[in-house]
Amino acid sequence: MPILCPLCGTSAPDDAVFCEQDGTRLRESPPGAATLLAAPVLLAAPLPSCRCGAGAASNVDGYCDACGRKWVQPRKALPRDHIERALSLGFAGVTDRGQRHSKNEDDFAISLTDAGDAVLVVCDGVSSSEEADRASAIASKTMTERLGEPTTDAANAFRIAVAAANRAVSALHSSAPGATSAPPETTVVAAVVRNRDATIGWVGDSRAYWIDAADPEAARLLTHDHSWLNDVVDSGEMTREEAGNNRLAHAITRCLGASDDPESGEPTVTAFVFPDTAGYLLLCSDGLWNYSETPQKIAELVRDAPQNEGAVGIARSLVDWANAQGGRDNITVTLLAVS
Repeated sequence: MPILCPLCGTSAPDDAVFCEQDGTRLRESPPGAATLLAAPVLLAAPLPSCRCGAGAASNVDGYCDACGRKWVQPRKALPRDHIERALSLGFAGVTDRGQRHSKNEDDFAISLTDAGDAVLVVCDGVSSSEEADRASAIASKTMTERLGEPTTDAANAFRIAVAAANRAVSALHSSAPGATSAPPETTVVAAVVRNRDATIGWVGDSRAYWIDAADPEAARLLTHDHSWLNDVVDSGEMTREEAGNNRLAHAITRCLGASDDPESGEPTVTAFVFPDTAGYLLLCSDGLWNYSETPQKIAELVRDAPQNEGAVGIARSLVDWANAQGGRDNITVTLLAVS
Protein backbone atom coordinates (compact mmCIF):
# COMPACT_ATOMS: atom_id res chain seq x y z
CA MET A 1 0.00 0.00 0.00
CA PRO A 2 1.20 3.60 -0.53
CA ILE A 3 3.21 5.27 2.22
CA LEU A 4 3.32 8.95 3.18
CA CYS A 5 6.44 11.10 3.32
CA PRO A 6 6.96 12.11 7.00
CA LEU A 7 8.09 15.61 5.94
CA CYS A 8 5.70 16.77 3.21
CA GLY A 9 2.92 14.14 3.33
CA THR A 10 3.27 13.19 -0.34
CA SER A 11 2.02 9.68 -1.19
CA ALA A 12 4.68 7.27 -2.50
CA PRO A 13 4.63 3.62 -3.71
CA ASP A 14 5.13 1.05 -0.97
CA ASP A 15 8.53 0.05 -2.38
CA ALA A 16 9.86 3.62 -2.64
CA VAL A 17 13.05 4.44 -0.75
CA PHE A 18 12.94 8.21 -1.20
CA CYS A 19 10.14 10.79 -1.51
CA GLU A 20 9.97 12.12 -5.07
CA GLN A 21 8.80 15.51 -3.78
CA ASP A 22 11.57 16.45 -1.34
CA GLY A 23 14.06 13.55 -1.25
CA THR A 24 13.30 12.45 2.31
CA ARG A 25 14.37 8.83 3.00
CA LEU A 26 11.23 6.72 3.49
CA ARG A 27 12.84 3.36 4.38
CA GLU A 28 16.12 1.55 4.24
CA SER A 29 17.14 0.33 0.78
CA PRO A 30 15.66 -3.08 -0.15
CA PRO A 31 17.98 -6.04 0.53
CA GLY A 32 20.50 -6.51 -2.25
CA ALA A 33 19.86 -3.13 -3.79
CA ALA A 34 22.84 -1.47 -5.43
CA THR A 35 24.43 1.56 -3.77
CA LEU A 36 24.09 4.55 -6.11
CA LEU A 37 26.31 7.57 -6.23
CA ALA A 38 23.62 10.21 -6.56
CA ALA A 39 22.78 13.67 -5.32
CA PRO A 40 22.73 13.98 -1.53
CA VAL A 41 19.37 13.21 0.07
CA LEU A 42 17.77 16.18 1.82
CA LEU A 43 17.46 15.68 5.53
CA ALA A 44 14.07 16.21 7.09
CA ALA A 45 13.89 19.63 8.71
CA PRO A 46 12.61 20.06 12.27
CA LEU A 47 8.83 20.32 12.32
CA PRO A 48 7.32 23.75 12.97
CA SER A 49 5.89 24.26 16.42
CA CYS A 50 2.18 24.93 16.71
CA ARG A 51 1.30 28.34 18.10
CA CYS A 52 -0.67 26.63 20.87
CA GLY A 53 2.71 25.84 22.43
CA ALA A 54 2.19 22.10 22.59
CA GLY A 55 5.23 21.34 20.45
CA ALA A 56 5.64 20.05 16.90
CA ALA A 57 2.63 19.88 14.63
CA SER A 58 1.72 16.61 12.95
CA ASN A 59 3.88 16.11 9.88
CA VAL A 60 1.56 13.72 8.05
CA ASP A 61 -1.87 15.32 7.90
CA GLY A 62 -0.81 18.92 8.66
CA TYR A 63 -2.75 19.30 11.92
CA CYS A 64 -1.48 19.82 15.47
CA ASP A 65 -1.78 16.63 17.51
CA ALA A 66 -2.65 18.66 20.61
CA CYS A 67 -5.17 21.32 19.55
CA GLY A 68 -6.16 20.23 16.05
CA ARG A 69 -5.25 23.54 14.41
CA LYS A 70 -3.93 23.30 10.85
CA TRP A 71 -0.43 24.62 10.38
CA VAL A 72 0.91 26.24 7.22
CA GLN A 73 4.13 25.25 5.50
CA PRO A 74 6.82 27.92 5.96
CA ARG A 75 6.77 30.52 3.18
CA LYS A 76 9.45 30.11 0.54
CA ALA A 77 11.97 32.96 0.59
CA LEU A 78 11.89 35.38 -2.35
CA PRO A 79 14.96 37.17 -3.77
CA ARG A 80 13.66 40.58 -2.70
CA ASP A 81 12.92 39.55 0.90
CA HIS A 82 16.30 40.81 2.08
CA ILE A 83 18.87 42.73 0.02
CA GLU A 84 22.14 44.31 1.12
CA ARG A 85 24.40 46.48 -1.03
CA ALA A 86 27.63 48.27 -0.14
CA LEU A 87 29.67 50.51 -2.46
CA SER A 88 32.25 51.26 0.21
CA LEU A 89 32.74 50.99 3.95
CA GLY A 90 30.78 54.21 4.36
CA PHE A 91 28.08 53.85 1.70
CA ALA A 92 25.48 51.08 1.85
CA GLY A 93 21.84 50.10 2.05
CA VAL A 94 19.64 47.27 3.33
CA THR A 95 16.00 46.40 2.66
CA ASP A 96 13.93 43.68 4.35
CA ARG A 97 10.41 42.28 4.02
CA GLY A 98 9.73 42.58 7.76
CA GLN A 99 7.63 40.17 9.81
CA ARG A 100 4.07 40.79 8.61
CA HIS A 101 3.99 41.53 4.87
CA SER A 102 3.82 38.74 2.30
CA LYS A 103 6.39 40.48 0.08
CA ASN A 104 8.81 43.37 0.10
CA GLU A 105 7.31 46.43 -1.59
CA ASP A 106 10.24 48.70 -0.68
CA ASP A 107 13.19 49.32 -2.97
CA PHE A 108 16.42 51.32 -2.80
CA ALA A 109 19.41 52.31 -4.90
CA ILE A 110 22.84 53.72 -4.14
CA SER A 111 25.31 54.87 -6.77
CA LEU A 112 28.25 57.13 -7.56
CA THR A 113 28.10 59.40 -10.61
CA ASP A 114 30.95 60.04 -13.03
CA ALA A 115 31.50 63.32 -11.21
CA GLY A 116 31.85 61.52 -7.88
CA ASP A 117 28.48 62.54 -6.46
CA ALA A 118 26.70 60.04 -4.21
CA VAL A 119 23.06 59.23 -5.06
CA LEU A 120 20.72 57.60 -2.53
CA VAL A 121 17.11 56.60 -3.29
CA VAL A 122 14.51 54.90 -1.08
CA CYS A 123 11.03 54.02 -2.35
CA ASP A 124 8.13 52.54 -0.38
CA GLY A 125 5.36 51.00 -2.50
CA VAL A 126 1.89 51.91 -1.25
CA SER A 127 0.45 48.60 -0.06
CA SER A 128 -3.16 49.55 -0.80
CA SER A 129 -2.30 49.97 -4.49
CA GLU A 130 -1.81 47.36 -7.20
CA GLU A 131 1.72 46.10 -7.94
CA ALA A 132 3.29 48.31 -5.30
CA ASP A 133 6.53 46.31 -5.50
CA ARG A 134 6.87 47.08 -9.22
CA ALA A 135 6.09 50.74 -8.56
CA SER A 136 8.90 51.13 -6.03
CA ALA A 137 11.37 49.21 -8.22
CA ILE A 138 10.82 51.27 -11.36
CA ALA A 139 10.74 54.54 -9.42
CA SER A 140 14.03 53.71 -7.72
CA LYS A 141 15.67 52.78 -11.04
CA THR A 142 14.38 55.86 -12.85
CA MET A 143 15.37 58.26 -10.09
CA THR A 144 18.89 56.83 -9.91
CA GLU A 145 19.40 57.08 -13.66
CA ARG A 146 18.11 60.65 -13.91
CA LEU A 147 19.93 61.93 -10.83
CA GLY A 148 23.17 60.49 -12.20
CA GLU A 149 23.07 62.83 -15.21
CA PRO A 150 25.34 65.93 -15.16
CA THR A 151 23.61 69.12 -14.03
CA THR A 152 24.33 72.57 -12.68
CA ASP A 153 20.86 72.96 -11.16
CA ALA A 154 20.38 70.20 -8.59
CA ALA A 155 16.90 71.30 -7.50
CA ASN A 156 15.57 71.37 -11.06
CA ALA A 157 17.25 68.02 -11.77
CA PHE A 158 15.30 66.57 -8.87
CA ARG A 159 12.00 67.78 -10.24
CA ILE A 160 12.83 66.35 -13.67
CA ALA A 161 13.82 63.02 -12.11
CA VAL A 162 10.65 62.80 -10.02
CA ALA A 163 8.48 63.66 -13.04
CA ALA A 164 10.15 60.88 -15.03
CA ALA A 165 9.67 58.42 -12.16
CA ASN A 166 6.04 59.45 -11.83
CA ARG A 167 5.44 58.77 -15.53
CA ALA A 168 7.18 55.39 -15.27
CA VAL A 169 5.04 54.33 -12.31
CA SER A 170 1.83 55.60 -13.95
CA ALA A 171 2.65 53.63 -17.10
CA LEU A 172 2.52 50.40 -15.11
CA HIS A 173 -1.20 50.92 -14.62
CA SER A 174 -2.06 51.60 -18.23
CA SER A 175 -0.10 48.55 -19.42
CA ALA A 176 -1.23 46.13 -16.72
CA PRO A 177 -3.71 43.44 -17.85
CA GLY A 178 -7.07 43.95 -16.16
CA ALA A 179 -5.99 47.23 -14.58
CA THR A 180 -8.05 48.16 -11.55
CA SER A 181 -9.00 51.42 -9.90
CA ALA A 182 -5.97 51.16 -7.58
CA PRO A 183 -3.00 52.08 -9.80
CA PRO A 184 0.55 51.27 -8.64
CA GLU A 185 1.84 53.91 -6.24
CA THR A 186 5.02 54.56 -4.28
CA THR A 187 6.69 57.16 -2.11
CA VAL A 188 10.24 58.30 -2.76
CA VAL A 189 13.00 60.11 -0.92
CA ALA A 190 16.33 60.73 -2.60
CA ALA A 191 19.54 62.68 -2.09
CA VAL A 192 22.47 63.78 -4.20
CA VAL A 193 25.61 64.58 -2.21
CA ARG A 194 28.53 66.60 -3.56
CA ASN A 195 31.31 67.27 -1.10
CA ARG A 196 29.48 68.58 1.99
CA ASP A 197 26.34 69.71 0.17
CA ALA A 198 23.22 67.57 -0.15
CA THR A 199 20.15 68.16 -2.28
CA ILE A 200 17.20 66.16 -0.93
CA GLY A 201 13.81 65.63 -2.51
CA TRP A 202 10.79 63.58 -1.51
CA VAL A 203 7.19 62.66 -2.26
CA GLY A 204 5.27 60.99 0.56
CA ASP A 205 6.54 59.92 3.96
CA SER A 206 9.88 58.23 3.37
CA ARG A 207 12.46 60.28 5.26
CA ALA A 208 16.00 61.66 5.40
CA TYR A 209 17.96 62.29 8.62
CA TRP A 210 21.28 63.81 9.58
CA ILE A 211 22.93 61.63 12.24
CA ASP A 212 25.85 63.18 14.12
CA ALA A 213 28.41 60.48 14.87
CA ALA A 214 29.42 61.91 18.24
CA ASP A 215 26.27 63.59 19.55
CA PRO A 216 22.88 61.85 19.18
CA GLU A 217 21.14 65.00 20.38
CA ALA A 218 22.35 66.80 17.24
CA ALA A 219 20.40 64.45 14.96
CA ARG A 220 17.92 66.16 12.64
CA LEU A 221 14.97 65.17 10.50
CA LEU A 222 15.61 66.77 7.09
CA THR A 223 12.25 66.05 5.44
CA HIS A 224 8.63 66.88 6.26
CA ASP A 225 6.15 64.11 5.44
CA HIS A 226 3.45 64.73 2.89
CA SER A 227 0.81 63.37 5.24
CA TRP A 228 -2.67 64.11 6.49
CA LEU A 229 -1.26 64.47 9.99
CA ASN A 230 1.22 67.18 9.00
CA ASP A 231 -1.40 68.98 6.91
CA VAL A 232 -3.87 69.40 9.78
CA VAL A 233 -1.14 70.21 12.30
CA ASP A 234 0.54 72.76 10.02
CA SER A 235 -2.81 74.43 9.36
CA GLY A 236 -3.57 74.64 13.09
CA GLU A 237 -6.70 72.52 12.69
CA MET A 238 -5.47 69.96 15.23
CA THR A 239 -2.64 69.49 17.68
CA ARG A 240 -0.09 66.77 16.89
CA GLU A 241 -1.49 64.68 19.73
CA GLU A 242 -5.07 65.01 18.45
CA ALA A 243 -4.07 64.19 14.88
CA GLY A 244 -1.94 61.27 16.02
CA ASN A 245 -5.01 59.58 17.51
CA ASN A 246 -7.03 59.90 14.29
CA ARG A 247 -7.41 56.90 11.99
CA LEU A 248 -5.99 59.03 9.16
CA ALA A 249 -2.77 59.78 11.03
CA HIS A 250 -0.61 57.63 8.73
CA ALA A 251 -2.36 58.59 5.47
CA ILE A 252 -0.07 60.17 2.88
CA THR A 253 -1.20 63.05 0.69
CA ARG A 254 1.35 62.69 -2.11
CA CYS A 255 2.86 59.75 -3.96
CA LEU A 256 4.06 58.73 -7.38
CA GLY A 257 1.61 57.00 -9.70
CA ALA A 258 -1.68 58.62 -8.63
CA SER A 259 -2.63 59.35 -12.22
CA ASP A 260 -5.95 60.94 -11.31
CA ASP A 261 -4.16 63.69 -9.38
CA PRO A 262 -0.96 64.87 -11.10
CA GLU A 263 -0.21 67.33 -8.30
CA SER A 264 0.16 64.46 -5.84
CA GLY A 265 3.49 63.62 -7.48
CA GLU A 266 4.95 67.08 -6.89
CA PRO A 267 8.18 66.80 -4.83
CA THR A 268 9.51 69.01 -2.11
CA VAL A 269 13.21 69.78 -2.64
CA THR A 270 15.59 71.20 -0.07
CA ALA A 271 19.31 71.78 0.37
CA PHE A 272 21.38 70.76 3.38
CA VAL A 273 24.97 71.65 4.20
CA PHE A 274 26.58 69.08 6.48
CA PRO A 275 27.98 70.40 9.78
CA ASP A 276 31.73 70.35 10.34
CA THR A 277 31.42 67.06 12.20
CA ALA A 278 31.46 63.43 11.14
CA GLY A 279 28.14 61.69 10.72
CA TYR A 280 25.72 59.96 8.39
CA LEU A 281 23.07 60.95 5.91
CA LEU A 282 20.35 58.33 6.50
CA LEU A 283 17.35 57.70 4.25
CA CYS A 284 14.66 55.24 5.30
CA SER A 285 11.11 54.04 4.79
CA ASP A 286 8.48 54.24 7.53
CA GLY A 287 9.20 50.63 8.45
CA LEU A 288 12.05 52.06 10.53
CA TRP A 289 10.91 55.49 11.62
CA ASN A 290 7.45 54.34 12.77
CA TYR A 291 9.24 52.70 15.70
CA SER A 292 11.44 55.75 16.37
CA GLU A 293 9.66 58.72 17.87
CA THR A 294 12.59 61.12 17.44
CA PRO A 295 15.71 61.54 15.30
CA GLN A 296 17.66 61.14 18.51
CA LYS A 297 16.38 57.59 18.91
CA ILE A 298 17.66 56.65 15.46
CA ALA A 299 20.97 58.34 16.25
CA GLU A 300 21.31 56.26 19.42
CA LEU A 301 20.67 53.09 17.40
CA VAL A 302 23.36 54.11 14.92
CA ARG A 303 25.80 54.85 17.72
CA ASP A 304 25.13 51.51 19.44
CA ALA A 305 25.27 49.43 16.26
CA PRO A 306 28.33 47.25 15.52
CA GLN A 307 30.85 49.41 13.67
CA ASN A 308 33.23 46.76 12.31
CA GLU A 309 31.36 46.34 9.00
CA GLY A 310 30.79 50.02 8.42
CA ALA A 311 27.58 51.39 6.89
CA VAL A 312 26.15 48.05 5.78
CA GLY A 313 26.50 46.62 9.29
CA ILE A 314 24.83 49.68 10.81
CA ALA A 315 21.97 49.55 8.29
CA ARG A 316 21.50 45.84 8.96
CA SER A 317 21.44 46.51 12.71
CA LEU A 318 18.69 49.13 12.26
CA VAL A 319 16.64 46.71 10.16
CA ASP A 320 17.10 43.97 12.76
CA TRP A 321 15.98 46.36 15.48
CA ALA A 322 12.80 47.30 13.58
CA ASN A 323 12.05 43.61 13.05
CA ALA A 324 12.54 43.02 16.77
CA GLN A 325 9.91 45.71 17.47
CA GLY A 326 7.40 43.71 15.43
CA GLY A 327 8.42 44.36 11.82
CA ARG A 328 4.89 45.37 10.85
CA ASP A 329 6.08 46.93 7.59
CA ASN A 330 8.85 46.54 5.04
CA ILE A 331 12.07 48.17 6.27
CA THR A 332 14.68 50.01 4.19
CA VAL A 333 17.74 51.99 5.30
CA THR A 334 20.51 53.64 3.27
CA LEU A 335 23.53 55.30 4.85
CA LEU A 336 26.29 57.59 3.58
CA ALA A 337 29.15 58.41 5.93
CA VAL A 338 30.25 62.07 5.93
CA SER A 339 33.59 62.95 7.52
